[in-house]
Amino acid sequence: MKLLLDQNVSYRLVKKIGFQFPGTQQTKEAGLNNKSDKQVWEFAKNGGFTIVTFDSDFYDLSLTQGHPPKIIWIKSGNLTTSNLEKLLLDKAVQIQIFVDDEELSCLNSGLSGTTNNKEFIWKKGAPPITSGKMKTHTNKMKCATLRKPLLLSSQ
Repeated sequence: MKLLLDQNVSYRLVKKIGFQFPGTQQTKEAGLNNKSDKQVWEFAKNGGFTIVTFDSDFYDLSLTQGHPPKIIWIKSGNLTTSNLEKLLLDKAVQIQIFVDDEELSCLNSGLSGTTNNKEFIWKKGAPPITSGKMKTHTNKMKCATLRKPLLLSSQ
């Protein structure tokens, strides 16, 4: 399972998680420095990558473009490289399940600062995964609250 780390994710993470996520690259190392989000999206799509990002740009693209590529959206204010490494390695099995599911598009860690630990999965044209509230953002994407075992959280 290959991850493409967005430019806002440290390149140092590649070596730290590469044993668990072989083929992982950071956008700068992939020759995508100063490329548009759409160009990064196409690179990830063509290369079989899942994009890891801290911002909403790729989520916005997933609303209109669907998937692939899949998105892991880390919503946190100040998550250090070491903490992100721990999060990704601790949740590697759950990430693999997410990547393997053909309907899932965007995994939202829900880590907003230190207080909000809700997890969401964006599922293309599918009913909610649980009985949680579902928000329809477009005809292509719906949001459902996700419960264990597919939680992506630091806890």
